[in-house]
Amino acid sequence: MWNSWDWPGITFETGLMHDLGLNCVRILVPYSNGGWNGPNIPADRLQKLEDVVNLMGDHGIRSIVTLFDWETSFPASGTSTWNNHITHMSKIVDRLKNNPFVLMWDVKNEPDHPANYGWCDCDPGACGNWDCNPSQRDKIVSWLNRMCNAIRARDPNHPASAGMRWWENLPDVLSFVDVAIFHSYWPNISTEEIPQTKGYMGASQKPIVVEEWGWPTNPNPCYRDGRLIDDYNETRQYDLYVSHLTAFTEHDIAGGLQWMTFDAKAYTTNQNESFENYFGLWRYGRTYLKPAGVYYRDHFPVSPFPGAPPAQVTAFAGTPAGRCVRLSWMNPADSDFGGTMIRFSQTAPPASPSDGTLVCDRPAAPASLDEFQHFEPPQGTLYYSAFSYDSVLPSYAAPAAVTVISGTPGDFDYDGDVDQADFGHMQTCFSGSFVPQTNADCHDAMLDYDNDVDDWDFAIFRACFSGPGVPADAACAE
Repeated sequence: MWNSWDWPGITFETGLMHDLGLNCVRILVPYSNGGWNGPNIPADRLQKLEDVVNLMGDHGIRSIVTLFDWETSFPASGTSTWNNHITHMSKIVDRLKNNPFVLMWDVKNEPDHPANYGWCDCDPGACGNWDCNPSQRDKIVSWLNRMCNAIRARDPNHPASAGMRWWENLPDVLSFVDVAIFHSYWPNISTEEIPQTKGYMGASQKPIVVEEWGWPTNPNPCYRDGRLIDDYNETRQYDLYVSHLTAFTEHDIAGGLQWMTFDAKAYTTNQNESFENYFGLWRYGRTYLKPAGVYYRDHFPVSPFPGAPPAQVTAFAGTPAGRCVRLSWMNPADSDFGGTMIRFSQTAPPASPSDGTLVCDRPAAPASLDEFQHFEPPQGTLYYSAFSYDSVLPSYAAPAAVTVISGTPGDFDYDGDVDQADFGHMQTCFSGSFVPQTNADCHDAMLDYDNDVDDWDFAIFRACFSGPGVPADAACAE
């Protein structure tokens, strides 16, 4: 991804992930591969990482950031390599620690993978047991412990953990990680993996995340060097998704992240093609959702996280206009802007989208002017708040507010009566039938809701005329 940057494709796929119901992804950041250059991270790599995190966040998706993908050295404290690791980590954590869309830090992808400690000369079926190389195991565990502590020292507000390849190795790291993370590709998720993980923690339970799980769907069958590996197909994938999603729910764990969402290649009859290309829920081309994806979408609903709201509306104004209050505003220019909700109260400006009473909720285009007439509002001081929101969740911006005094039709000076002084204002504002009154100071004289001040408005005014010192009838215009 980092060397072949396809922002339109990333944006399109993010929308598909949101529609599927995902609310969390993992972003694998290499240490030295992919142009990241270890401690000398190019500025464009940090910017791309931040762009992806923000894009996901705008769609209600949080990011787990893996910091040392593909790194296989685990240096002792105080060495130059350790210092380089700290520099690499610090640049990423400092850049994103205040980003609201980061969920947690994953120090290293599969530190207990045999590639990190050597393929032990033991039973191939037990190759995931790094106890066969205890010196390298202890070296890796020490590095993980120190790096988790270093991350928390820079960012105490996000969890730090490590995505273990095998759940059996969790006891070696549970004392210093904030979340118990392991990867699972086998059907014993409900009978062994989750229950025994909980058993490892005893009375000190921590959240459990199955950070990788899934099943490939091609080649069918799959061979490697002439040896049959497995029969990969969409039925097997579907069955595994049903069993894993059921286990996540029944055991009430924090969550799971499937590996992966999109196939990397089109289906092939080449039986030696790598099955790693076909773990996706969408086939290559992103036009066909596999049965496992349909099941995921329809049977495992999750709530999206709040996205980034657009900017506030600007130029928010309210003007008494006869028997209504005319509200106008400029919508923000954010590309994901969806609309504006306006609410009012008679005690204080509504502080949230659930406060006060709804006036209107208007979808609109970014950077557009809009207006609305609040007909026959209560008399007195009215507090209006306008909340712009995005087109995805929605997520609401902080409100823009305006205060308006609404009174009896014709009581333009708000002294409680409709008299000669108010009549003078009517005369000044007269425009004639079908001639728009463009003077904002005269909008309150438009008593019949149209945009002119004519004989019809004067008829309403006469009905409301009470005389000096005589309270006007609030229902005079009805």
